[in-house]
Amino acid sequence: ALTDASIEVFACACAAGAMANLRELYLAENNIGDEGMRAFASTACASGAMTAGAAIFVSDTNLTV
Repeated sequence: ALTDASIEVFACACAAGAMANLRELYLAENNIGDEGMRAFASTACASGAMTAGAAIFVSDTNLTV
């Protein structure tokens, strides 16, 4: 299961171009909290490295927002 710490590592890989052709990403049923999603958004999504229009699905996590 992904955690806040592991999603940060994953976000860095995405920002480096590892997911350049990504169309859909399912992050359901993981232990990702608010801090992890902030890191993902500010690193992977904000970098522009992910495919424009990629769908990210998040459910059953530890998010409070």
